[in-house]
Amino acid sequence: MLISFEASTLRRSAGGRSSMRDSFRRRSKPPDQVEPVHHFPGRNRSSGQDLDNAVAAALEALGSTADLLTVDASDDQEQAVHALSDCIVRQLERLILPLPSHLLVPLLTLSVPAHLSRVREVLQSVPSDVEEARAWAIALLALPPEGEESDFFAPSLDAYFNSIADNGDSREMTFWATESRHPAANGWPATAFGALLAMAARHEDGDVMLHAGELITDSQENHHWDRAVLLGLLEGLASSHTVRKAALEVLKNAPDPSVGWGESVRDSDASYLSTQLVQAVAHILDEDDDHECQLAAAKLITRWVPATQQLPEAEMAAQAIAEAAASAAGVQPELVASADGILQQLPEEPAAACTTALSAHLAEHRDVNDALGIALRDTLISYLRRSAPATCEATKNAVEVCAAALTADLEAFAPAGRFARNALPLLLTTECGRDMALPLAQRLISAVPPNDGARAQELVPSLHLLFEYRVVRESQLPPALQRLQQLVGYGHAAVALDFAAHYVIDPAVDVNWLNLFNTHWADLPQLTRTRALPAAERPELASISALRDNLVNHLLESEEAEPWHYATQLWSLASADQQSSLLAYARTRCPALGEYAADADAELLSTAMVKSGDQIDGLLALIADAPTLDDAVMLYFNHCVEQPIWSSTTATAAARATSTSEAVWNHVLTLMGEDQSSAMRAADLLAALIEHAPDRLPADAILHLTPVLMNAEPDLARELGRALRPLPRTARKLRKAMDGRSSTPAQRARNAAFREGSGI
Repeated sequence: MLISFEASTLRRSAGGRSSMRDSFRRRSKPPDQVEPVHHFPGRNRSSGQDLDNAVAAALEALGSTADLLTVDASDDQEQAVHALSDCIVRQLERLILPLPSHLLVPLLTLSVPAHLSRVREVLQSVPSDVEEARAWAIALLALPPEGEESDFFAPSLDAYFNSIADNGDSREMTFWATESRHPAANGWPATAFGALLAMAARHEDGDVMLHAGELITDSQENHHWDRAVLLGLLEGLASSHTVRKAALEVLKNAPDPSVGWGESVRDSDASYLSTQLVQAVAHILDEDDDHECQLAAAKLITRWVPATQQLPEAEMAAQAIAEAAASAAGVQPELVASADGILQQLPEEPAAACTTALSAHLAEHRDVNDALGIALRDTLISYLRRSAPATCEATKNAVEVCAAALTADLEAFAPAGRFARNALPLLLTTECGRDMALPLAQRLISAVPPNDGARAQELVPSLHLLFEYRVVRESQLPPALQRLQQLVGYGHAAVALDFAAHYVIDPAVDVNWLNLFNTHWADLPQLTRTRALPAAERPELASISALRDNLVNHLLESEEAEPWHYATQLWSLASADQQSSLLAYARTRCPALGEYAADADAELLSTAMVKSGDQIDGLLALIADAPTLDDAVMLYFNHCVEQPIWSSTTATAAARATSTSEAVWNHVLTLMGEDQSSAMRAADLLAALIEHAPDRLPADAILHLTPVLMNAEPDLARELGRALRPLPRTARKLRKAMDGRSSTPAQRARNAAFREGSGI
């Protein structure tokens, strides 16, 4: 039937495949009793000698040369192969032992069409032998993925992989895990990966689970995220800790739950696979002992929430998520943050149920040093902000429970009370919190102890916060003041007055309170005194002079700029001495005082200059427009000249601030006619005026200065010369007036000193 060339080729090919030869040897007689394969067509068929071995050997040879025979075969070779395959198919029913199925796979491409259905029929059944089944599956998986044969055998392969998914032992898992590392695994059907995942779950092998997940994730085939794969992951979520962790890692790359995943037929209760996966991940979030697993589950659920709302069992999924999120939030602060992210996406009713459960957790963590309590607080506040206005009864109830949990023990002098008061500023950013402001204020006022200043001080900041709302302040400030006034009688006036100072402008803080400020002023802290400064606007202050004096003195002592806002209110009530002090110490902190200085007399302004010391520049800028400035400066000159120590910087600054009127020049020239000491200081002032306005020196200045120079000691002469240096003509005239007065050594020394100072 076959020419010797083809038979020899088949024999050589058969000899090169040790793996296929194993099955042949199992069936073979001793070598000396076996006829060569190329004799098979002639004698073996007719004699019946070991037909099983002959057919197996021929199939092995065909398998090893299938690619060559289907691509490069000649017509004669192709005809010979078809004849051989026809002969083999016809002998199948005569075989004593069934052939390994995988040996028949080459016949799918080498047989004549008439025998194709017979070959398919034989290959369609999964072999019962484990090893033969593996070889059969490997052979079928090697078929071209887009071919007709691959499509035909897909159900058989699915049945095989579903079977080992349910029953495959650890050796089966190891075999397929090893095979999956070959490049060809990229073309495997989803059931193959599902089986590998299911076996990994059953045999608790996290490495295999992760490896299969990497293959699925890296594959270009989207169908790999198929029901079979997801069923395997579902089993992984219920396996050991290592496998659960691996399954969660794989699911990070899976698509969001979809109704398209179908029903989970492996469960006795009919349910959608997507819902079961959600419930399984939620179960890990709720009860897993591993914090990392819980966090991974939380991240997964947070991403899945929107998709679960499109499922037929959306309500069931949302309930599972809400219960798990609430339960897990009672364990770790990070899980509370995850619960917040989940809450933001849940429908109203499950979100309300979750919030109610979170509120219950808060009862055990009401301490500002408890990180879990702080995280729960922030999550509940976020829920209150999102839930306004409440649109369903469940949300309304959850809001009430949440607000009650956040304000429980608000007035208590214990960690829980401090926790509630610490949360109050956040609560008041919500509509619910603002609605509660009035009853909360009433609770705090009633709790203020009349004889314990320290405890009262704990509650006062929260009252201030609530009194920022006008309605609350108007109705509750009088009873609050009445309650706090009791502290004065028990020696806690500072606490009561500090509270009243916040509202000192309000009529509720009556004259009695203003008198209390005056009575206890010496015992009040600086901050309380500053808070009381708005009392400057109270008309009653005119009749309480002592309090006015205290307020002015405190303002003068203040280094801050903000309190000086009240200097203008105190001005009209202050004495002349206090007014001069206000001007002297205001500097640049209250520019508005300049308007009041416009009506001040020269003596007041001069006194202010004296008090300002080396800060006089700020004062001079403040009173620059005062009509009496020149007169005030002249009075100030008199003061400076009379002082034991000459302050050149401040005196000359005042000189430059004047209008350099004739009166000012004459006043300085008059001072030059005093004793030598006064004349020396006046010379400094003259120098400042000449530097500032050289063209305004009076024409008769030489008449004033001649007698001064005539009687001057060398030091005074030198200083006078320096003052006139910017005016050399005037200096020469004055020098000329000294002609004929240089006969004595003293006169010559004077003239020399003047020339030195003037530079002439």
